[in-house]
Amino acid sequence: MVLLYSIYYKSLNPNNTLYTIKTDDYELLLHQNRIEVFRYKRDRQYKIWESEDDIKKIDKVLLFDHDNDGKKELLVVYWRYGDYLGERPFLKPIVGDESLSQHINIYELEPYIHLKWGSSSLPKPIINLQICKEDTSVLCAGESTYEEFPTIIKNIKLEWNGWWWEKD
Repeated sequence: MVLLYSIYYKSLNPNNTLYTIKTDDYELLLHQNRIEVFRYKRDRQYKIWESEDDIKKIDKVLLFDHDNDGKKELLVVYWRYGDYLGERPFLKPIVGDESLSQHINIYELEPYIHLKWGSSSLPKPIINLQICKEDTSVLCAGESTYEEFPTIIKNIKLEWNGWWWEKD
């Protein structure tokens, strides 16, 4: 089963939660600029993770097996200021870069939630990201430019190659 949700300029309800995704094991609370993940264990709910503070807006959340390893991961498309240094073994923001750009992060859920992969600024932002076909890791999206966002310039397919999403 693939769970996904798009967040585009919706008004917040009183507790600032835009949407909730529930599975047998998890509950994800999606806010405009934050995600909280709770896990159920022995009829109790435990907060096990919260997204980074530097997220300005969340566009998309997918809960699916992106690399066909039999385990679901959490994919988050979001906006933040700045970029990361290239080709470093750790993610460190570039000091002084204050441009707002779109990023993708993938989090493993087991045995605990942790960052599996994170992008630098996407060269072209994506819109309407979704699974192209059930039980595959191929994604479909609209591609734009930062100047023309959210206008779709062309439709693309993205397939995970072990380190990045290759365009078809």
